[in-house]
Amino acid sequence: MANDFQPKAFTEGQGRPESPRQKKPKRNRTAVTAGVIIGLLALLVLLVVLAPAGQQARDGWDSRGAAFHDTIMAIDVDGVIEEAGASYNQEWLEGAIEEARMDKRNKAILLRIDSPGGTIYESDAAWRALMKYKKETGRPVYAYAEHLMASGGYYIASAADKIAADRNSIVGSIGVIGGRFVDASGLFDKLGLKFTTIHTGANKLMGDPSEPPTEDQVAIMQSMSDEAYAQFVDIVAQGRQMSPEAVKALADGRVYTARQGLANGLLDEVMTYEEYEEKVKKDLKGKGIMVIERSYETPVRWNLFRTGQGLADLLQTAVLGNDLSAALQTVKDLQITEPMYLYQ
Repeated sequence: MANDFQPKAFTEGQGRPESPRQKKPKRNRTAVTAGVIIGLLALLVLLVVLAPAGQQARDGWDSRGAAFHDTIMAIDVDGVIEEAGASYNQEWLEGAIEEARMDKRNKAILLRIDSPGGTIYESDAAWRALMKYKKETGRPVYAYAEHLMASGGYYIASAADKIAADRNSIVGSIGVIGGRFVDASGLFDKLGLKFTTIHTGANKLMGDPSEPPTEDQVAIMQSMSDEAYAQFVDIVAQGRQMSPEAVKALADGRVYTARQGLANGLLDEVMTYEEYEEKVKKDLKGKGIMVIERSYETPVRWNLFRTGQGLADLLQTAVLGNDLSAALQTVKDLQITEPMYLYQ
């Protein structure tokens, strides 16, 4: 049979005709774009729902519900008080206090303290931030001792109008560790290590473990310790409305049980945290007050600097040996180079 198919002539300048099999359905770009947007929004909602809240309210409410309620900000003071550590961060703490100060619906701050204390600088900075909050807002501060409210932890609590503790809490330790000299010169002699440090100023090398401290250097550190102690006593006397003499009678560095602290005036109440929280709400005479919980969480990130430190430690161990490396690290760890409000 003859084939009657006749191909159409192709003229230059015209588009080449497509075979029916070559045609592809055109995609609806608008529909695709809308689908991508909807997918991204769904993912964002999922992340918001699943992400841990940095600010959480009790009774099943999240912090967004606090926009319609009066609030108490419960702030955790946890761990050694320092500029930045595993569970404590000074910038975060002062930021939380400032957030409460600026919040018109905030009615009080409730500190939940579990700390042995730490540096004088950060302890006093936290106390001053709380006093600023009280002065500028006229609102009260409450403090509660969990396991330990000692030294710098109690220093910060002294800004509170009322202080309570669990019956098993340990409180107090009003005193100062002025510093610790470690004379490792005998150890270095046995190891055959000799040090020559060029310096100007008789006390420039004060605290150097390669030589023992002089009497003048001990006196210098003692004077710094005494000054820090006097400041601690004044802060507690002001906060607890006691005379400096009465505080000094308690401030020999010892810690107290909760019942002892209640008897000697360092505490106002001994009860569970839940009971104290309800009492604070009653004191504020508010209805529907929400407790917004704030707790510092260490950011998770790579730290190249610390990685470098780890390599340096490995190199030190490789060159000097495990025993010598451990000895040098122990000497370093034993040193205290500044006065501390710290319970050990």
